[in-house]
Amino acid sequence: MAYVATSEEVRYHIRTGFPQHVVDLLVKAAAVPYVMSLEYTLHARENMQVYGITHAPKHINWGKCYIFEVAVVRGKLDKVVARVRYNETEDIIIAVNAANHRVRSVWLRPINDTRNDTVDLTAYSLP
Repeated sequence: MAYVATSEEVRYHIRTGFPQHVVDLLVKAAAVPYVMSLEYTLHARENMQVYGITHAPKHINWGKCYIFEVAVVRGKLDKVVARVRYNETEDIIIAVNAANHRVRSVWLRPINDTRNDTVDLTAYSLP
């Protein structure tokens, strides 16, 4: 089943651009060693089983990951989706609540995949 955004959620992709206030937040987080402890929701833990993820990150350093999607609700950053190296051949994709440390979902992608080149950009808003 494909992801369906709530009526108030506005999604942005790195290829279409992020709103300036989101860029400012991400730059600020990357400027210092901003490390967040992670807590995995039931859905995320179920996805870990589906994908065979045996060692999901306990922390994320926002300055050392590739953020490619964000969601904004009522003008505030709500969700951040990032890629982090998992092993020699795969990256782990982590969708994190921006306001706290809860991981909404998690999955694996090959390191050299081109998903960002083929993603349907009509699902995303322009900044």
